[in-house]
Amino acid sequence: MLVKMLMSTLLMMILSAGAIFFVIQTDVLSADGGNDYENGTLAYTFSDETYFFHLSRESIRDTIEEATSTVESIEGYLLEETMSTLTQPDIAFVYVETPRLTAIKETKLIYDHFGRTPSVPEMEAKLSDQFLPIHVRFTSNRGFVYEVVLYQGAEKVSSIKREVTGAGAMQTVYVDTSGIDFSQPATVVVEDQMDEALFVEYAVDFGSLNRK
Repeated sequence: MLVKMLMSTLLMMILSAGAIFFVIQTDVLSADGGNDYENGTLAYTFSDETYFFHLSRESIRDTIEEATSTVESIEGYLLEETMSTLTQPDIAFVYVETPRLTAIKETKLIYDHFGRTPSVPEMEAKLSDQFLPIHVRFTSNRGFVYEVVLYQGAEKVSSIKREVTGAGAMQTVYVDTSGIDFSQPATVVVEDQMDEALFVEYAVDFGSLNRK
């Protein structure tokens, strides 16, 4: 009995550490099983230098070098929960994937799987100033139960695409950046599609997201 309890505790510690530090080696959950649900089409353009999260080619080069030599976590991109009416802890964590985080993730994927460092143009082609991904990781396969929406004030910001992966363990919404005022705070709401009274809110401060 004692051995079983110790093993259970160790497993929970490993899972918790993985949720927080989440070493970006593959695209979370979707790399091994494809998408369970998706809609919409994404445009990959990264030429708008006024975009809040724009990266110069020099910055992309620096990010590539950093991704091949250090271990990066999502800690700087995690959102803080501000309100919840859920009766059970269905959500493990929520984070925003900025272009910098995308560059780190994609570089790690190429470097670890193919043993090479991607070029700046290759990485630039994987970035976009048209959408901003928001990822919600569920503690169980509840991604089909909830809807993820970004609000600024009372206004819902439109999303270009929504996808559910990992048999419902992860939901990602790709928010239309043209509808976001990055100088103002926003709120991510994860809402039960069958009962609007059940939801969780997360605060978004775009300026505090890791932009180095």
